[in-house]
Amino acid sequence: VVNLLGGEPRLVVAGGTFPRFSPDGTRVLYMEEPDFAPGGLRKMFVVPVEGGEPRPVAADFGVFGPPGSVGPLWSPDGKRILFEGRSTEKHGKVDWWVASVDGGAPESTGAGASLPVIDLVQFPCAWLPRGRVLFLAGTTLEGVNLYTAQISAAGRVAGPPEPLTTGPEMSWTPSVAADGRVALERFRWVVHLW
Repeated sequence: VVNLLGGEPRLVVAGGTFPRFSPDGTRVLYMEEPDFAPGGLRKMFVVPVEGGEPRPVAADFGVFGPPGSVGPLWSPDGKRILFEGRSTEKHGKVDWWVASVDGGAPESTGAGASLPVIDLVQFPCAWLPRGRVLFLAGTTLEGVNLYTAQISAAGRVAGPPEPLTTGPEMSWTPSVAADGRVALERFRWVVHLW
């Protein structure tokens, strides 16, 4: 962490990737960056911004690393997380899951059953205020676009999805303001054939 106006950086935790501040700014949610991740699944942790001992979140589950995910996401109230993954204890189904940051078993959002498969890559990338979830779907060849769907207060996802972007460009890590405005990048791989 470093002050926006300058100063020395301060290490919060080593070995993590895709960090996200909690809505109140007091905690950081991240996924581990292991040398080897069985089944591609990575553990999720939360740590105070001041540093300290990281605490596992949804310890019996894992989230996929890139390019199959952007890591776990905070709910707008900062009490739960949303992620695509599966159980690490048994070979359970891949789905979008909601888990309390304070413990308890994750619950399926039902996204696997309620949202159509749009493309090869499809995962949540932001839990928006006012009952919406933002997700990415696509491929590097055809484009990775943003979609939105409903998510209830209980964490249940329902379709149909609504496209927000289209085209061959890709979006990857949109940022969402507290009022629901989205800042996003659009880029395109340049392939040269020789």
